[in-house]
Amino acid sequence: MNSTERFKKVMDILKEFDLGNSPINHSFFDKLSEEEMDNQGLIKQTVNKLLSYQERVSLNTNTYPEYVMQNLRQRRGLDKYDTSLDDQLSKMSKDNAFKEVVNWNGLLGGYDYTIKSWVKDIYGVNLDDIK
Repeated sequence: MNSTERFKKVMDILKEFDLGNSPINHSFFDKLSEEEMDNQGLIKQTVNKLLSYQERVSLNTNTYPEYVMQNLRQRRGLDKYDTSLDDQLSKMSKDNAFKEVVNWNGLLGGYDYTIKSWVKDIYGVNLDDIK
């Protein structure tokens, strides 16, 4: 199946389940192999995962914005849409969440402190004072 056929297949699935066309919705199905795209049971399971994710995000129970939560999830080895540890991740201190996001994005070796010092020196805002 070429990329055009695959896209059409995903669009058909999204239409069948009245899910709407969005990059996030597509990404749930992009992970499926060509054979899996013909497995109705797996498609329904993927639809349920997508609906569960959408419901969790719509409730907005997390401390941090969704893009930060995606970084924190991936840092733990989870899929960026796997909300299974969100309650735990939302309880992270701002310092730990910042450090994790900085590290996940490739800034290793204490850059969380370096960035905070830049913000303080440039903007006059001490992020450690913000609770």
